Amino acid sequence: MVLRMNHPWPHPDSGIYWYRKRVPERLKPLVGKTEEKISLRTRDPEQARIEFARVSLEVQQRWRELSAGPRSLSERQAAGLAGEIYDSMVKEHGDNPSRMPGRSLALMLDQAALRRGSVRMIPFGSNPDAVKAFVEQLHANRAGQNAQRIDDWLKARGLLLDPDSRKMVNVAVDKAVLDAREYLARMAGGDFSPDSAASRYPVFDLQTTKQEGITKPRTSVTFENIIDAKAEKKQAGKKAKPMPDSSIRKYKQIAREFAAFRKSNDATTTTAEEAEAWGDAMIEAAVLGNRTIADKLTNLGTIINWGQGMRKYRVPMASAEVISGRIELPEWLEKSADETSYTMEEARHVMRKARTEMDPRTRWLPWVCLYAGLRISEANALRKADFFQCEGRWFFRVTTRGGRTLKTNRSERKIPVHPALEGEGLLRWVQAAADGRLFSPGATSFVGRWVRGNSVGITREEISPNHGLRHLFIDLCRRDGVQDEPREYLSGHASAKVHRKYGATDVMLPGLAAEMDKIVPLLPDAEKRAA
Repeated sequence: MVLRMNHPWPHPDSGIYWYRKRVPERLKPLVGKTEEKISLRTRDPEQARIEFARVSLEVQQRWRELSAGPRSLSERQAAGLAGEIYDSMVKEHGDNPSRMPGRSLALMLDQAALRRGSVRMIPFGSNPDAVKAFVEQLHANRAGQNAQRIDDWLKARGLLLDPDSRKMVNVAVDKAVLDAREYLARMAGGDFSPDSAASRYPVFDLQTTKQEGITKPRTSVTFENIIDAKAEKKQAGKKAKPMPDSSIRKYKQIAREFAAFRKSNDATTTTAEEAEAWGDAMIEAAVLGNRTIADKLTNLGTIINWGQGMRKYRVPMASAEVISGRIELPEWLEKSADETSYTMEEARHVMRKARTEMDPRTRWLPWVCLYAGLRISEANALRKADFFQCEGRWFFRVTTRGGRTLKTNRSERKIPVHPALEGEGLLRWVQAAADGRLFSPGATSFVGRWVRGNSVGITREEISPNHGLRHLFIDLCRRDGVQDEPREYLSGHASAKVHRKYGATDVMLPGLAAEMDKIVPLLPDAEKRAA
């Protein structure tokens, strides 16, 4: 049985998706099984793909750590590891500490082992040897449970420790478990105030800053610290251009994925080797395309560059390695425009299906993208107030007004309403709509799923469900003789000179409308009347 499984596997009975992958022969003795099989805990195929990519990266990182062999930890790292186990115990039982199984006996045994004299053990029974054996077994069980906690923590991360480090971790975890039990006991008695013992544990980080064999304290800067600072900087000052919320979310998501891969959110310890390993893991997982992987690595390099250029983080970020231009990005084949664009029949099929829809997003956005050349994000952000008349003709603005964002400065433009849109009833729908936003957010994925789903049923892999309509608009402009400058302006690709020519005033709008009217509708008027 071959188990490549580079995609989520749906369980035939439950429908729950799983991650499955055969363990390489060389790693089977270390992993302890022949197959990795992890539930993705969802029946949603889109969510399953996201979870599959995340789990795949975790598995690849764990296997890479196992391949590296036993590690030697510092005392600080051992304490950080113990702190993670302390945190896990508190999180697991903190909401209902009084329900923790065997909590009183376990606490007593920990205190007897680590705080001599704090607990008095009273022998019982008439056989001293049997009593002694029973007590020894209790302590052995306690030690075994703590050892299992450590084993589980290491196994989840694919880490192996050398004997000296394991002994040091055993001692540190014994103390951390006692701290956690005592804190949980206080909470069970009604005292939920913060535990002062928690501050003793440093953040676990496999990266160290050393000089002459001595670990030096250093300032930690998280990736999110850098992104938030950059966003704050871009919105400061008069007439500032804030970073779009979508960009902030994108950078933070990439940062979270990289931090999860390297098991640290400290940007100051980033290395080019780590970034390359992350890229290799994503390529090996074969879930994301090479272009997407290259974009993630490029954006990670951008975050590091931001941090190193900021006054507040320049000093601590000096220890991070530059990524941009230093690592090899994966190559990919560009899809040709004819692959990603719709065929004429596919576009007609989408337009006809849209006519049957009740949701405004699937009813109108495909038509607007096709007959106005808009990006789906631009169309999704349209508001009722964007529509206006000039010389008796209807137009609408693609604008940054109201806190909206566009791809470039020259993406702002005024678009004539194509006669096909007017004939379809778009203007009547807009005029009847409530003030404000015309479409609910999230259209990019929503319309894409609609096109590829049962409603429309276009499953051709190469097609871009949203952007393909914009590509077709540009091709229709060329086919029907729309002049170069108006075509570039309408599609948001104009040079600064052309953008000023058409966008500065309303004088050129009637001529722009005449160019738009050259585009021959895909569906004849007779078909609309028949419908």
